[in-house]
Amino acid sequence: MASAKPGPLMMVRTLSDLGVWPPAAVVKVDDTVPGLLEGRAIGAWVVGLAVTGNCLGLSEAEWLATKPAQQALLRAQARQLLLDGGAHFVIDGVADLLPLIAEIEARMAAGESPA
Repeated sequence: MASAKPGPLMMVRTLSDLGVWPPAAVVKVDDTVPGLLEGRAIGAWVVGLAVTGNCLGLSEAEWLATKPAQQALLRAQARQLLLDGGAHFVIDGVADLLPLIAEIEARMAAGESPA
């Protein structure tokens, strides 16, 4: 029976189809705790999206109309939810991903793994 939630076997299948291995060389980016847990279950690096994802559930217009103090509170709450849900890192959105990829590559070069 197929699951409606992301699951580790779905990710393993995708990596296999793409010819990508090991999972420790993969960065899984997601905006939900089940998606983060999927990446953690197979040993991938896991990055949560705090502002542009499901945690806030706000449109860009709604986010921009929110006062800065409220934005900071919402961002902090989303960040904590994603960290508690297994994220190694949390960024606001995919626009922040490239510098983080460089950091992850440096960590891997230094022998760190996403364990």
